Amino acid sequence: MRKNQTSKFALFLKANWIKLLLALLFFLFVFPWIYRKAQDALSSFKQNKKDNATDELKNEIDNAIKVNSAQNSTANPTTRTTKQLAVSKKYKSRRLPKSKMREIANIAENIAIAFGTNAEENGPLFGVDMFGDVPKTFSAMTEDEKEAIKQLKKVPGTFGIVADYYYNVYTRSRNLKTDITRYLSSSQINELRDHYKKYGIKNVI
Repeated sequence: MRKNQTSKFALFLKANWIKLLLALLFFLFVFPWIYRKAQDALSSFKQNKKDNATDELKNEIDNAIKVNSAQNSTANPTTRTTKQLAVSKKYKSRRLPKSKMREIANIAENIAIAFGTNAEENGPLFGVDMFGDVPKTFSAMTEDEKEAIKQLKKVPGTFGIVADYYYNVYTRSRNLKTDITRYLSSSQINELRDHYKKYGIKNVI
């Protein structure tokens, strides 16, 4: 019986050895290649999806910056009040009085004027944003570092709120930390840092 089964198996191998060989070659060489290609295609798809999402997010951010800058440049009182309220609402949990928020907003504006970065005195060159902010007035071409430091020293515990007002209301979407390093010297920045440390505030600037 066993001999008979062996003979049948031998006949099967003899009759189908080419097919079996091709199947073996397929699983040894072709299948791994197809698997790798599929993995590469999947990775490429995921990367493209990620890149597209990144591009979309970047475009959204760029558009938001352009809109914010354009709105701030008009210095429209109604728009400014609306944007001031939007910033103050972010910090409701701080339970700061309205008078304190108004003071912080005024300080942010004073810093922008001192640095010459206030929105109404700056704008794009010939309406083209690619050149960045260009001063429109003589006062915007100069910086009053002493006044900026004086104002910044008032807000060791609320620097983040000042920076928010600075960016979203009083300048054409400028980063306060970046402008501090741009317009103040190293010794002036260290003076600010030492002042903030007295209030237990570190790594703000």
